[in-house]
Amino acid sequence: MPIEGYHDKYGHAAGHLVLLELAAIFKNTARTTDIVTRWGGDEFAIIFSGASLLEAYAVMDQIRYKVEAKFNSSYGLAISAGASYSLICKG
Repeated sequence: MPIEGYHDKYGHAAGHLVLLELAAIFKNTARTTDIVTRWGGDEFAIIFSGASLLEAYAVMDQIRYKVEAKFNSSYGLAISAGASYSLICKG
């Protein structure tokens, strides 16, 4: 069930608590150099500063595992994630 479906079924306060728990998982799993932010609604973004795509993928896999372990059985929630990679060249 997506988060917005959870909001509809259990109410805004319950959905807000889930978002807080998700944010804690993201922040506690990300590296100290990463930036975790709520992008809007039920979306989050993580900036993996200085990370290779493989390093970012490893962190996202840990996050996916933790979210699945905490939320899938008790809430029926799952996450999906995507990644983009860009280089900034100075010169």
